[in-house]
Amino acid sequence: MRGRLNRGMALINALIVVAALAAVSVALIARTDAARQRLELRQQADQATRYLDGAALLTQRLIENAPPETIHLRQAWALPRRGEAIDRGTVSWEITDLQGRFNVNWLMRTDAMGEAARIALPLLARAQDVPAAVAGRLQNALDPLNLFRDSAFGGSAGVSSPPDLPLAMPNALRLVTGAGEAQLDALMPYLAALPHNSALNINTTSPQVLAAFLPSLRPRDLALLQERLEEAPFQDIQDFLEWAELAFGEQSLLILEGLDLTTGSDWFEARLSARLDTVALQRSAVLHRREDTGRSEIVMSIPEVD
Repeated sequence: MRGRLNRGMALINALIVVAALAAVSVALIARTDAARQRLELRQQADQATRYLDGAALLTQRLIENAPPETIHLRQAWALPRRGEAIDRGTVSWEITDLQGRFNVNWLMRTDAMGEAARIALPLLARAQDVPAAVAGRLQNALDPLNLFRDSAFGGSAGVSSPPDLPLAMPNALRLVTGAGEAQLDALMPYLAALPHNSALNINTTSPQVLAAFLPSLRPRDLALLQERLEEAPFQDIQDFLEWAELAFGEQSLLILEGLDLTTGSDWFEARLSARLDTVALQRSAVLHRREDTGRSEIVMSIPEVD
């Protein structure tokens, strides 16, 4: 009887050992599989990063091939690309002319362009549903000589410190008191942070930006400009001013003559994405075409997430 009991216990112990070994084997297999998957994802991410680098290089070449004296939206650089095949994945990109946007660093200027920009920024902000009080603080925040600049960022309360001017990114304006969360989301696509001496490209600017500088323009005036640009871009500013005098009138012409306008551009933003299997990466890059060499360089590159 005792022999049978011992044999039964031995069998049970053996089964327990086998079950334990099986559990350990399953755990080891699971860990090995998880490590393999992590390695595959890391390799895919590295490869997708190379695809992004390749797409960035392509955008640089597109910008370099565009004539610097006449940049407009009918050129090859302005055509968005979606799902372009590259090796085992795809890339997409979209290039924007930053000189078609409102340069927030214009407010540092002391000439007619600076004065016009200080008037135009609150108008542009209010047109994008930014509260009037916040729109006024944006103006104060960008003027180095404004006595209320500190208060735009919370003042002595220390909510946030004023960032150095000129701004490197327009997103810094989200530090302005009351400008957090989604308050500036609709305004941001119209802003850029460029050297303060850059000019506004009349061929690529939006009706919203132009309307901020010329609030007397009617919607049909802006539509007329869009129609003109779709027919043919302006080859130089004199061409534009002659057209504007006939289309908008002498009063608008006087304002336009005081603005720093151009038909060429050297500053662009490229929004890039790459996909490889389940990995998707995004990046935004600011590109500058050097006037002396005609070559473009990436001066800022920032990863993005949905």
